[in-house]
Amino acid sequence: MKPYHIVTAIVSVLSFALSSNAAIVVTGFSPLQWQTSDASLGLAGATIEDFEDVNLATGLQIQANSPGFGGYGPTNILPNTFDPRNVANGGNDNVGNAFEIGLWDGSHVLINRPDNRLTGTTDYGSLRWGDVTFFLPAGIKIFGVAIEQNSLSAPIIVNGVSVGSTGDFLTLTGGRNGYLRIEATGTDAISTVLFDNQAFDAFSTDGISFDHVAFSVPEPSSIALGLMGVAGIALLRNRRNAS
Repeated sequence: MKPYHIVTAIVSVLSFALSSNAAIVVTGFSPLQWQTSDASLGLAGATIEDFEDVNLATGLQIQANSPGFGGYGPTNILPNTFDPRNVANGGNDNVGNAFEIGLWDGSHVLINRPDNRLTGTTDYGSLRWGDVTFFLPAGIKIFGVAIEQNSLSAPIIVNGVSVGSTGDFLTLTGGRNGYLRIEATGTDAISTVLFDNQAFDAFSTDGISFDHVAFSVPEPSSIALGLMGVAGIALLRNRRNAS
Protein backbone atom coordinates (compact mmCIF):
# COMPACT_ATOMS: atom_id res chain seq x y z
CA MET A 1 0.00 0.00 0.00
CA LYS A 2 1.35 3.42 -0.95
CA PRO A 3 2.33 5.67 1.99
CA TYR A 4 -0.12 8.46 1.13
CA HIS A 5 -3.14 6.21 1.65
CA ILE A 6 -4.98 6.67 4.93
CA VAL A 7 -6.28 3.18 5.62
CA THR A 8 -8.16 1.32 8.31
CA ALA A 9 -9.53 -2.20 8.17
CA ILE A 10 -12.78 -0.75 6.86
CA VAL A 11 -12.20 2.43 4.86
CA SER A 12 -9.53 4.00 2.64
CA VAL A 13 -9.80 7.63 1.53
CA LEU A 14 -7.89 9.73 -0.98
CA SER A 15 -8.58 13.25 -2.23
CA PHE A 16 -7.73 14.57 -5.70
CA ALA A 17 -7.83 18.27 -6.57
CA LEU A 18 -9.51 18.94 -9.91
CA SER A 19 -9.47 22.72 -9.56
CA SER A 20 -8.27 25.38 -7.14
CA ASN A 21 -11.59 25.49 -5.28
CA ALA A 22 -12.75 21.89 -5.44
CA ALA A 23 -11.60 18.30 -5.11
CA ILE A 24 -12.79 14.77 -5.70
CA VAL A 25 -12.69 12.59 -2.59
CA VAL A 26 -12.67 8.83 -3.20
CA THR A 27 -13.55 6.46 -0.35
CA GLY A 28 -13.28 2.69 -0.51
CA PHE A 29 -15.24 0.44 1.87
CA SER A 30 -13.94 -3.07 2.42
CA PRO A 31 -15.88 -6.29 1.67
CA LEU A 32 -16.54 -6.49 5.42
CA GLN A 33 -19.21 -3.85 4.82
CA TRP A 34 -20.88 -5.66 1.92
CA GLN A 35 -24.64 -4.94 1.86
CA THR A 36 -24.34 -2.44 4.71
CA SER A 37 -26.82 0.45 4.93
CA ASP A 38 -26.67 3.46 2.64
CA ALA A 39 -26.40 5.70 5.71
CA SER A 40 -23.19 3.98 6.83
CA LEU A 41 -21.75 4.57 3.36
CA GLY A 42 -22.64 8.27 3.41
CA LEU A 43 -25.38 7.71 0.82
CA ALA A 44 -28.56 8.37 2.81
CA GLY A 45 -31.30 9.65 0.52
CA ALA A 46 -29.43 8.83 -2.69
CA THR A 47 -31.12 7.62 -5.86
CA ILE A 48 -30.36 3.90 -6.29
CA GLU A 49 -30.00 1.89 -9.52
CA ASP A 50 -29.84 -1.85 -8.87
CA PHE A 51 -30.12 -3.12 -12.49
CA GLU A 52 -33.21 -5.19 -11.80
CA ASP A 53 -34.63 -4.19 -15.20
CA VAL A 54 -33.28 -2.60 -18.38
CA ASN A 55 -34.62 0.87 -17.54
CA LEU A 56 -32.13 2.99 -15.61
CA ALA A 57 -32.93 5.55 -12.93
CA THR A 58 -33.97 8.96 -14.24
CA GLY A 59 -31.02 10.94 -15.56
CA LEU A 60 -28.54 8.05 -15.40
CA GLN A 61 -26.99 6.75 -18.61
CA ILE A 62 -24.40 4.01 -19.15
CA GLN A 63 -21.95 3.27 -21.93
CA ALA A 64 -20.03 0.01 -22.36
CA ASN A 65 -17.24 -0.32 -24.89
CA SER A 66 -15.23 -3.42 -25.83
CA PRO A 67 -12.89 -2.45 -28.70
CA GLY A 68 -13.29 -4.91 -31.53
CA PHE A 69 -16.46 -6.38 -30.05
CA GLY A 70 -18.82 -3.40 -29.97
CA GLY A 71 -20.77 -1.93 -27.11
CA TYR A 72 -23.76 0.26 -26.34
CA GLY A 73 -24.71 3.73 -25.15
CA PRO A 74 -24.67 6.19 -23.69
CA THR A 75 -28.22 5.03 -23.01
CA ASN A 76 -30.79 4.92 -20.24
CA ILE A 77 -31.99 1.49 -21.43
CA LEU A 78 -29.65 -1.48 -21.08
CA PRO A 79 -29.48 -4.06 -23.90
CA ASN A 80 -30.16 -6.88 -21.40
CA THR A 81 -30.43 -7.62 -17.72
CA PHE A 82 -27.90 -9.98 -16.19
CA ASP A 83 -28.85 -12.48 -13.52
CA PRO A 84 -25.47 -13.86 -12.30
CA ARG A 85 -26.85 -17.23 -11.27
CA ASN A 86 -26.11 -20.23 -13.47
CA VAL A 87 -28.87 -21.01 -15.98
CA ALA A 88 -29.50 -24.27 -14.17
CA ASN A 89 -30.31 -22.23 -11.06
CA GLY A 90 -32.65 -19.82 -12.82
CA GLY A 91 -30.15 -17.16 -13.92
CA ASN A 92 -28.89 -16.25 -17.39
CA ASP A 93 -25.16 -16.84 -16.97
CA ASN A 94 -24.52 -19.61 -19.50
CA VAL A 95 -20.92 -20.07 -18.39
CA GLY A 96 -21.04 -20.41 -14.62
CA ASN A 97 -21.93 -18.34 -11.56
CA ALA A 98 -18.71 -16.50 -10.68
CA PHE A 99 -20.58 -13.18 -10.38
CA GLU A 100 -23.35 -14.43 -8.10
CA ILE A 101 -21.70 -13.30 -4.87
CA GLY A 102 -21.52 -9.76 -6.31
CA LEU A 103 -25.20 -9.13 -5.68
CA TRP A 104 -25.60 -6.17 -3.33
CA ASP A 105 -29.36 -6.19 -3.61
CA GLY A 106 -31.99 -7.82 -5.80
CA SER A 107 -31.05 -10.53 -8.29
CA HIS A 108 -29.26 -8.68 -11.14
CA VAL A 109 -25.99 -6.83 -11.70
CA LEU A 110 -24.25 -4.89 -14.48
CA ILE A 111 -21.19 -6.46 -16.09
CA ASN A 112 -18.66 -4.80 -18.39
CA ARG A 113 -19.69 -6.67 -21.54
CA PRO A 114 -20.81 -5.16 -24.87
CA ASP A 115 -24.31 -6.66 -24.38
CA ASN A 116 -24.42 -7.08 -20.56
CA ARG A 117 -24.58 -10.85 -21.06
CA LEU A 118 -22.45 -14.00 -20.88
CA THR A 119 -23.33 -16.60 -23.51
CA GLY A 120 -22.32 -20.16 -24.21
CA THR A 121 -19.93 -19.05 -26.95
CA THR A 122 -17.79 -16.90 -24.63
CA ASP A 123 -15.99 -17.49 -21.37
CA TYR A 124 -14.75 -15.50 -18.39
CA GLY A 125 -11.29 -15.20 -19.92
CA SER A 126 -12.39 -13.78 -23.28
CA LEU A 127 -11.40 -10.31 -24.53
CA ARG A 128 -14.96 -8.96 -24.61
CA TRP A 129 -14.59 -7.31 -21.20
CA GLY A 130 -14.52 -3.55 -21.72
CA ASP A 131 -14.86 -0.08 -20.24
CA VAL A 132 -17.96 1.16 -18.45
CA THR A 133 -18.86 4.85 -18.17
CA PHE A 134 -21.62 6.22 -15.95
CA PHE A 135 -23.15 9.50 -17.17
CA LEU A 136 -24.85 11.33 -14.29
CA PRO A 137 -27.54 14.02 -14.01
CA ALA A 138 -26.47 17.64 -13.58
CA GLY A 139 -25.39 18.72 -10.12
CA ILE A 140 -24.50 15.29 -8.74
CA LYS A 141 -22.09 15.54 -5.81
CA ILE A 142 -21.88 11.91 -4.66
CA PHE A 143 -21.59 8.69 -6.68
CA GLY A 144 -21.29 5.19 -5.28
CA VAL A 145 -21.07 1.64 -6.64
CA ALA A 146 -20.50 -1.92 -5.39
CA ILE A 147 -17.71 -3.70 -7.31
CA GLU A 148 -16.98 -7.42 -7.55
CA GLN A 149 -14.59 -9.78 -9.37
CA ASN A 150 -12.15 -6.96 -10.23
CA SER A 151 -8.61 -8.38 -10.09
CA LEU A 152 -6.63 -5.92 -12.26
CA SER A 153 -6.50 -2.39 -10.84
CA ALA A 154 -8.64 -0.35 -13.25
CA PRO A 155 -8.10 3.41 -13.59
CA ILE A 156 -11.02 5.53 -12.39
CA ILE A 157 -11.62 8.62 -14.53
CA VAL A 158 -13.95 11.29 -13.10
CA ASN A 159 -14.98 14.13 -15.42
CA GLY A 160 -12.11 13.13 -17.71
CA VAL A 161 -9.47 13.29 -14.95
CA SER A 162 -7.78 10.28 -13.32
CA VAL A 163 -8.44 9.95 -9.58
CA GLY A 164 -6.50 6.74 -9.06
CA SER A 165 -7.36 3.10 -9.68
CA THR A 166 -9.68 0.58 -8.08
CA GLY A 167 -6.73 -1.12 -6.37
CA ASP A 168 -5.98 2.10 -4.48
CA PHE A 169 -9.27 1.85 -2.59
CA LEU A 170 -10.61 -1.70 -2.83
CA THR A 171 -9.47 -5.26 -2.13
CA LEU A 172 -8.59 -6.85 -5.48
CA THR A 173 -8.39 -10.51 -4.52
CA GLY A 174 -11.37 -11.74 -6.54
CA GLY A 175 -14.91 -12.01 -5.26
CA ARG A 176 -16.34 -9.03 -3.47
CA ASN A 177 -14.05 -6.02 -3.81
CA GLY A 178 -16.11 -3.64 -1.67
CA TYR A 179 -17.98 -0.38 -2.15
CA LEU A 180 -16.62 2.79 -3.75
CA ARG A 181 -17.92 6.30 -2.99
CA ILE A 182 -16.81 9.33 -5.01
CA GLU A 183 -17.67 12.80 -3.74
CA ALA A 184 -17.20 16.23 -5.36
CA THR A 185 -16.41 19.01 -2.92
CA GLY A 186 -16.53 22.77 -3.30
CA THR A 187 -18.10 23.99 -6.54
CA ASP A 188 -17.43 20.79 -8.49
CA ALA A 189 -20.04 18.23 -9.56
CA ILE A 190 -19.66 14.74 -10.99
CA SER A 191 -20.80 14.30 -14.59
CA THR A 192 -19.01 11.11 -15.70
CA VAL A 193 -17.29 8.18 -13.98
CA LEU A 194 -15.29 5.83 -16.23
CA PHE A 195 -13.83 2.50 -15.16
CA ASP A 196 -11.06 2.05 -17.74
CA ASN A 197 -10.57 -1.62 -18.50
CA GLN A 198 -8.51 -0.94 -21.63
CA ALA A 199 -5.44 0.31 -19.78
CA PHE A 200 -4.08 -3.23 -19.93
CA ASP A 201 -2.67 -5.05 -22.91
CA ALA A 202 -5.01 -6.85 -25.30
CA PHE A 203 -4.66 -10.13 -23.41
CA SER A 204 -5.34 -8.81 -19.91
CA THR A 205 -8.87 -7.42 -19.92
CA ASP A 206 -10.75 -7.97 -16.69
CA GLY A 207 -14.33 -8.92 -15.88
CA ILE A 208 -16.07 -6.63 -13.39
CA SER A 209 -19.61 -6.53 -12.05
CA PHE A 210 -21.33 -3.43 -10.66
CA ASP A 211 -24.38 -3.16 -8.42
CA HIS A 212 -26.22 -0.69 -6.22
CA VAL A 213 -25.18 2.46 -8.07
CA ALA A 214 -26.07 5.49 -5.95
CA PHE A 215 -26.04 9.18 -6.80
CA SER A 216 -27.29 12.29 -5.04
CA VAL A 217 -27.37 16.05 -4.91
CA PRO A 218 -26.96 17.48 -1.39
CA GLU A 219 -29.87 19.24 0.28
CA PRO A 220 -29.91 23.06 -0.13
CA SER A 221 -29.01 23.44 3.56
CA SER A 222 -25.90 21.29 3.04
CA ILE A 223 -24.89 23.38 0.04
CA ALA A 224 -25.31 26.56 2.07
CA LEU A 225 -23.19 25.18 4.88
CA GLY A 226 -20.52 24.14 2.41
CA LEU A 227 -20.42 27.59 0.83
CA MET A 228 -20.19 29.17 4.28
CA GLY A 229 -17.25 26.91 5.04
CA VAL A 230 -15.46 27.92 1.83
CA ALA A 231 -16.14 31.59 2.56
CA GLY A 232 -14.80 31.18 6.10
CA ILE A 233 -11.57 29.59 4.85
CA ALA A 234 -11.11 32.41 2.33
CA LEU A 235 -11.70 35.04 5.04
CA LEU A 236 -9.17 33.39 7.35
CA ARG A 237 -6.58 33.32 4.57
CA ASN A 238 -7.16 36.98 3.79
CA ARG A 239 -6.69 37.90 7.45
CA ARG A 240 -3.45 35.92 7.63
CA ASN A 241 -2.16 37.58 4.47
CA ALA A 242 -3.05 41.02 5.79
CA SER A 243 -1.12 40.39 8.99
